[in-house]
Amino acid sequence: MFKKAPEDVCHSFISKLDYWQALNLTTTLLQAQTDISFEDARVKALTIKEDELNYLMTQAISAPRSRHDINKLV
Repeated sequence: MFKKAPEDVCHSFISKLDYWQALNLTTTLLQAQTDISFEDARVKALTIKEDELNYLMTQAISAPRSRHDINKLV
């Protein structure tokens, strides 16, 4: 269906976000993929670099997992 790899699509999307949009997206992805509070996700989001956000986004759209499955991996 798509000709571009998910990593390319995510990178293109993320590169167009401003600081606050990227921070909010990172916070949301961290909360969705792990069982942490908003405050903890926000603190962690402040330290994440663009390539890590790209990885989180790619994981979210390519291989979504429930929180239960992800917590087993951590």
